[in-house]
Amino acid sequence: MSALLTRDFGVNGMGIKAGSGGYAGGSGRKGRAKRERFEPRVPQKKPLKPTEKNPFPSDPEFRFGVFKIEEVKDDYLVCKGFDPRAKFPFTEFTPASFAKVEIAKPPLLQRTPWDGETVTIDGIEYTYEYTDANNRTKSWTDDDDEDQEEDEEINIPYFDDDILVAVEVRKNQVVDGFKVNDTKVRNSNDALLSWVDINASGRCWVGPSSGCDAQNAIHDYTIIGSPTGGVISIQLTVLGEQSSLTFNVDDSASDVRTELLTHNKIGDLDVFVSGGPFPDSTIRVEFIKELSNTPVSLPTASWSGASGGEGVAVICAMAQLGSE
Repeated sequence: MSALLTRDFGVNGMGIKAGSGGYAGGSGRKGRAKRERFEPRVPQKKPLKPTEKNPFPSDPEFRFGVFKIEEVKDDYLVCKGFDPRAKFPFTEFTPASFAKVEIAKPPLLQRTPWDGETVTIDGIEYTYEYTDANNRTKSWTDDDDEDQEEDEEINIPYFDDDILVAVEVRKNQVVDGFKVNDTKVRNSNDALLSWVDINASGRCWVGPSSGCDAQNAIHDYTIIGSPTGGVISIQLTVLGEQSSLTFNVDDSASDVRTELLTHNKIGDLDVFVSGGPFPDSTIRVEFIKELSNTPVSLPTASWSGASGGEGVAVICAMAQLGSE
């Protein structure tokens, strides 16, 4: 009761008494006082307003989401939520995957801000001309006044059905979105999207003199849902050639390596396979030797041949991009 404030209204409308200890009583025999009880008002600290020096509010709200790409645009991606816990996560509609969401590409991977533009980097002016969202030509004048140009590409382009992680800034009064063009859903040529791909796969522009450091492509293959029998399959493309590979749901790393070697473009020393066995552990595949520093796109997977378990699915993830 000590935390309550009370007001005592006399029957003759006289005076207001406020106390901190229980109820205040009335006086005399003319009648009982009317009693009102209420919680004390706690002063609320006003959040820090964003300024040019501090563009973020003191209590921004962020949320992350996992999405599957439905359509690739120049500056953004049309996606649906991806629910790996669904029984058929790549095809089943769940509350998480019903609505379409526009997700901005990271600014350096967008096309519109750079196409035909000249930017200065380390004192050198570079001009970019795009043939599509994933390929461009960079031109500049070197220190000897010689004109130079080279072709660049995104080491692993965005593609339909790829899985990505995005972040949304839900409360931000200054940095309130990422500008993209040609967003027909919003019917605007200069829309601001609150969702942006965090680029967990490490996509970047690569060319003879710029882009990512050389590194091997590394894939992680995971079976979820604890199947008890049957097989899974993947469609793996290496150096432009696609091959269908089949694995038992209880294969070891050695078994997976043996099946990978049936691909015409994979030599005996070109893959290092670790982890496993399926289905309880992830198996990692690193492309080495003749395939070192080479982009290898993630395969598409099918688990219709697996039996038993619940909510069975195969997740192929890019642990590291291959780049020259």
